[in-house]
Amino acid sequence: MKQFAQQRVKHPGVWQVSAAGNPRSCIATGHDALNQQLPAGGWQSEVIYEMSAHGQQQLLQSLEPALSTLSHQTGWLILLKPPKTALDTIAKMADVDPSRLLVVHGNDDFDSLWAAEQALVKNNAACILTWTDELSNRDVKRLKLAARGTKALSFVFPKGEASHQPLRWPNIMAHQYSANVTQIDIPVKENNQLANYQHCLH
Repeated sequence: MKQFAQQRVKHPGVWQVSAAGNPRSCIATGHDALNQQLPAGGWQSEVIYEMSAHGQQQLLQSLEPALSTLSHQTGWLILLKPPKTALDTIAKMADVDPSRLLVVHGNDDFDSLWAAEQALVKNNAACILTWTDELSNRDVKRLKLAARGTKALSFVFPKGEASHQPLRWPNIMAHQYSANVTQIDIPVKENNQLANYQHCLH
């Protein structure tokens, strides 16, 4: 794994990266196997994580360690047009501080994606989770551009499968400005718990 300088701040799971070409901030996922597969060793800022439509419940649950850590830092956890199932899942995350949650119910995808762009540009959120019916390549490009220079993590949960999303098991597509797409495949065990992780570049 590529080494880079780290300056720890406030919490042992969060660090800032100042070297050129590296993310402004990164947070451990809480899953050692997944940390080892991600290029920076954790969830990165300046990256748009597109969650596959298949297995979104498990994928959201996998974010609990990161959301718990971020909810005790400065900045909001912004939830844009979340379905009731997602709100129920997050409500069960015992270590997530509910006072740091900002829930916004947009009228449609345009409103939600526009709000996500604005939140990224303003750079006052710790994490932005966006639910949308569809996520086009144009939407991804706009979000990647807005994410440049931000410290916030960004996860998008589209209901429909994009053309580049395979239907095998839950996976995450990591989109970054001026970089290749990174795909993380996440097999799920019979008890719906996330199993081991496989990482490949496209």
